[in-house]
Amino acid sequence: MKAAQRSVRLLRGTSITIPTYAYAADGKKGKVTWKNAKKSVTTVTKVGRITAKKAGTATITVKGGTKSGT
Repeated sequence: MKAAQRSVRLLRGTSITIPTYAYAADGKKGKVTWKNAKKSVTTVTKVGRITAKKAGTATITVKGGTKSGT
């Protein structure tokens, strides 16, 4: 699994989409899921679009198959 970015800073109301890809052992593209540890600070969509709701720090975890990263 490979994420384009590991850390970002956003102003309230702004968004960024982080392209992330997971590939299975056979080379086929796999499913990626996102988990937001602090929903009061950010939102994250199924495609990795992160939006800042208010000031603070949030950890977003992305998982593809058996691999994950923050």
